[in-house]
Parts: sequence; C-alpha cells; structure tokens
Amino acid sequence: SLFNMQSCSEVEEPIEDVTDDYGKISGNSLVATGGYRDVKPLKATILASIKTTYQGAYTSLGVEFTPNTPDFNSSKTSSVRSTTGVTNGHFETVRSYGDEGALEPGTTYYYRAYVYMAGTKYNGEVRSFVTPDLQVSKTNLVDLGVSVKWASNNMGANAPEIAGTALQQCYAFENFNNDRWDEVVSLYYSINTGKPSYFPDNVDDDNWLGTRDYDVVTRTMGSGYRIPTEYEWRELEESCYWKNGVCNGVKGFYISDRVDGTNVIF
Repeated sequence: SLFNMQSCSEVEEPIEDVTDDYGKISGNSLVATGGYRDVKPLKATILASIKTTYQGAYTSLGVEFTPNTPDFNSSKTSSVRSTTGVTNGHFETVRSYGDEGALEPGTTYYYRAYVYMAGTKYNGEVRSFVTPDLQVSKTNLVDLGVSVKWASNNMGANAPEIAGTALQQCYAFENFNNDRWDEVVSLYYSINTGKPSYFPDNVDDDNWLGTRDYDVVTRTMGSGYRIPTEYEWRELEESCYWKNGVCNGVKGFYISDRVDGTNVIF
C-alpha cells in the first residue's frame, strides 16, 4: 500500500499449551479452574471442570476475567459463558475480541471458573495468564483478515517507521501534471467522486488502480501492489483492532487482525 508500515516491536511468541489441564476437583468443590491454551494478543482459551455428579444440574457456567489485579469486584471484571458445554466433567471458554471486556495485548489477566446451581454461584480457584504484545509481521504482505493484504512498509521505505516517498500525485508521473494533487486526493478519499476529468475516456473509476500507466504504486513497486480503495480503508477501520503505539520513536496506530495480532502501523 501507499501509506502503511508494520509494527517493529520484537515480542515473544504467543503462549500456547503451557498449562493445558482442566483443573482438579477436590473435597467439597463443585468447580475447578484449569489452565489455558492458544493465548494470543486478543484471544485466550480457558479450561475448567465441574464435578461430574452435578454436570447436568447447573444453570450456567463459564469463566470470569479481571485485568492486572485479582479483584473480581472490580468494574473491569467480565465473564464469558462456556463455549463447549460439559463433556466428562470438562468445559472450555474462549475469550476473543468483540466480547464485552475484550482482552488487550500485553496484559496480565486473572481468571476463575464459575458455575450457578439452584441460584447459588460457586467459584473455582484463581489463576492467571499474560497476553503477548502485538507481533511483528515477518512477511512483506500482511494478512489482517480483510479482503486484501497490506504491504508492511510504505512505498520507498526500508523500515516500518520510515514515511517513504512523498508524492504530489497518486498516478504515474509522465501521464499528468503535478498541479492536480487536490483533485486526486478527492478521488482517493471519497466514494462519490468520479475520476479526474483529465483522465482518458477509457480509464474509469475502477480500472486505473493497479495499472502501470495510472497508479504510481504499481509503477514503483511492481505488479501486485497498488493504492488501496476507499472500501479497503473502511475495512481497516471497521474490521481491525486499533491501538496507539510507538515504533523507534515514531508515533502511529497499530492496526491488527482480531485473532493473531498480526499488524501494520500507520
């Protein structure tokens, strides 16, 4: 793409299958908090158990989460019901982006399993996990879970934090004069604006992007690269996770997919 760049903070790999157990029911306990698996910047799977003699008697069960301190009376505490039901006394709960009280990257979460029976709530023991920070993309084209992949660096940049080539126009240089930038910006950012009046008749709103004759990104970076469309910009806003960040002293927005934390930064 023309303006985007990837995150540059080196981070550890996501925690996976570290404490892959369902907890142990002991004594008079009815529910046990288990371990976790598949922990990512915005997602985690929690395991738990319910006493098998009661597994058909509960009205609801799941897991409570609270960030930074094990205070389950905090206004930041949230809960998610089991996503699997109970099998042989075991159940699982997936916490993912979009849930109320969604997970944040680089945060310690305390959690405990719970079960309601006959109007009474029973809690398991408290355990914790840490979500990893947003990951550095290792590829030139980054999959953010939207309709197209995004380039990791700006055009003309060799590092994520570098602004890249400053342009007076979005189209190939030899075709048009440099004094038309305002009109091209209007085309670029507005769904309702048509092509510039000085484009040839055989070039319409849809076919100038991604062509060597009219798209300077394609001309400069090669086939497969082009200026993103208005729809593709809106996808980032509506479908991705956004967070303020700093890359080698340069402030920007981390823009991540909502599952793995793969990201670019603007």
